[in-house]
Amino acid sequence: MVKESLSRAGVVHALRSHYRTVPEALFELIDNSVDARFRNKTMTISVSYDKDKVVVADYGGSGMGLQGMRKLLQWGAGDAHGEQDIGEYHVGGKAAIAFLGNSLRIRTKAFNEPHAYELNYEHFGSADTFDEVFEEVFDGKCPYPVPSNSGWTEITIGSLRDGRYRLDGLQNKLGNTYRTLLKPVEGTSERLLVINVRGKEVAPLILPLAKDPNPIAIDTRLPEVGRVKGWAGRLERDRIEGDMHVPSGIRLVYNGRLIEDEMFFSWERSKGRGQFSAFIGEIEVGKGSGEMGLKVRPDKSAFLQGNDAWASFEKEINAWLDPLMSALGRLHEEKPVTKDEKRVLKDMLAALHDFLKDEQERSGKTTPDRAIEPGGRARPDGTDDDITESPSNLDRGDATPKTPPPTDPVGNLARLQRLLGKGLPRVTINSLDPSVRAATMKSGAEVDEILVNNRFVMYPQARDARLGIYLAEVVLRQILSSDDSISTGVEAFNARHDDMVARFAKKLQVVTAGSD
Repeated sequence: MVKESLSRAGVVHALRSHYRTVPEALFELIDNSVDARFRNKTMTISVSYDKDKVVVADYGGSGMGLQGMRKLLQWGAGDAHGEQDIGEYHVGGKAAIAFLGNSLRIRTKAFNEPHAYELNYEHFGSADTFDEVFEEVFDGKCPYPVPSNSGWTEITIGSLRDGRYRLDGLQNKLGNTYRTLLKPVEGTSERLLVINVRGKEVAPLILPLAKDPNPIAIDTRLPEVGRVKGWAGRLERDRIEGDMHVPSGIRLVYNGRLIEDEMFFSWERSKGRGQFSAFIGEIEVGKGSGEMGLKVRPDKSAFLQGNDAWASFEKEINAWLDPLMSALGRLHEEKPVTKDEKRVLKDMLAALHDFLKDEQERSGKTTPDRAIEPGGRARPDGTDDDITESPSNLDRGDATPKTPPPTDPVGNLARLQRLLGKGLPRVTINSLDPSVRAATMKSGAEVDEILVNNRFVMYPQARDARLGIYLAEVVLRQILSSDDSISTGVEAFNARHDDMVARFAKKLQVVTAGSD
């Protein structure tokens, strides 16, 4: 007889590997807090961290209580999630904790219980057996301003794994992911959710819409899905505050949390066209009841498709979007690309190839599998799909950067090599929305294609070296700003970028001048 057994350490390792970044794991814990909120009251979530620990706390909701804390340690078990909850599988929070660190401390009080409780599990992320862990009454002072008849929960994760304290860009990611809950309730100043990161309040991402064409709205119920409510229109990118990257397409929100964006539905193969570069929308759906409704993947990265509920939803959205997409098409006027522009672009790419090759030799670092190739590269399928829009240009108030440009090119070169992957991206001149400087298409971390907008106000009219330098400046900026894993201040980014452009422009001017 073969007896089945289970390795706790193996299960924990497998589940925690679902997470790739610290923000992803933190979102799982924040989702659990959001699920514990009262639907008509404000909940506050606090995130703090240093090199030793991460603390996620919520107050103003239902809290967890003694039974809830016990169930937290039951993998795959727990109270049934309601229709308004984000979570579903009873493993995400535990896996996220194990991804971040090894030790766990929980302090919590339910809104309807007289005592707070504390639990400490020193080797939560590495224990190989299912140990007994005992809770005790927490008789310390509550560290949070809890409203009356509300609960609170504080989760402290210690013994962080290497680098798990790096939360660069977390503010923007939270403002984007939970923006519908962070915004004031329509017609009031009340908010359902407040998130603070190291004491600084997270602002919701604001998506300003143009009046032409008129934005459209949807509010309906589908038998297989439940309520579907949202809007769509043309995004005015020049009015977006900060340097937040906002890709075009429909944003799908699940019970207040962003699950997917860049959704084009039946227009998927046309998403790279200029008239759709400012297309934006947001649709909120819930779980529906029972087995009905749209479902999300356990890691909350996408909706599950290939089922009746998704087919019904997709059909409804395609019909709803059709008039808007037609109107966006009528607004667009294609500017032809001239022979001179094509020539300057070709010269610029050749110069960029030589420049990066020289920099590679200067640095003394060679990466055969990431060699720089001239002339750009096309997608494997030869299409122009999957283009996402770039962040707005970062303006500088002072011509002299406070952070001096780096004298050693190795750091910049390594960054470029990592982003360029197997060679230079394909660069084309195209007509996009006038508010967009350029668009970037990526496959994972690699930049595949960059579209330079010839309708942008700063696009030079001269077809000489000035155009070549402008193209180079835009291309290098798109490449440097496309790495989501690294966040830097505006001044440091400009210093690094301007240093590369300045040295490259000297080589480029010679090439373009000699081609006339």
